Amino acid sequence: MEAHPRQRIKAAALAFRTVATTCSGGHKKGADRQLRELEEDQIVFRRTFGHAWEGVEYELTRYGRTLVPVLTLMAKWGKKHKKLMGAKKSLG
Repeated sequence: MEAHPRQRIKAAALAFRTVATTCSGGHKKGADRQLRELEEDQIVFRRTFGHAWEGVEYELTRYGRTLVPVLTLMAKWGKKHKKLMGAKKSLG
């Protein structure tokens, strides 16, 4: 069973391709822009291997890891909300 993206982000560095497909629906341009903004805000650290096309990884910084509890609560809320909205649609 593959780990949930949130668990994978907390656990280790992720390759750009993994982040792009997991978080942006595979849209590389949007993922790149978002990751660069997170890097500017010191939430993620970007590591390149040789040339950028050879490999790029992103990892949460110490500061970025302080967001994990907040994101976890938001994910739990989202699941409950989705369930509630699904129940409303089936009734209406």
